[in-house]
Amino acid sequence: MNSSFEIMHMLGQAKQYIDNAYEMLKEENGLETKNTQDTCYAKWNTREHMIFGKDYNPEDYDGLTKRFEGMTIATAEALIAQGFLDPEETQNNSPTVREFIEFAKVHLDADFTFHGYVIGPEREDCRVSFEGIESNNDEISRETLVDFVKMFLVEYPADDTDVSDDRLYCWYD
Repeated sequence: MNSSFEIMHMLGQAKQYIDNAYEMLKEENGLETKNTQDTCYAKWNTREHMIFGKDYNPEDYDGLTKRFEGMTIATAEALIAQGFLDPEETQNNSPTVREFIEFAKVHLDADFTFHGYVIGPEREDCRVSFEGIESNNDEISRETLVDFVKMFLVEYPADDTDVSDDRLYCWYD
């Protein structure tokens, strides 16, 4: 049986090992903590790299928000897995993030991507929000076109749309 001293020593070693592993991961992934007082910028660097391919910089934000476009299904799913994107989030009267993703997955022929905005960590409501979806293939099947109209013009009427044989786009205010 181990004494209390031995157990405390082992716990201290385990904590040091975890701290060292965390520091190594931060260094390997370029996730430096820039402000240790209130905000761990390493977390936001991860999100920024996933969406924009660069470190978090508050100066990139216009009024604490930053727009994105061209987000792929894979990136959206990775953001959900990391806890940066809520699959049940909606932009006013839009479908949920999950519904946007499922629509895009069913209609791969259109090569849909998502557009929207992120809110920086300085605000309490820090989040990633989808404002719409856009096709990136000029050869869109009739089935995809019909389903797009049903979902984004009938079921969830978007504030702005562009529907043609070679482009599908919607935006929610």
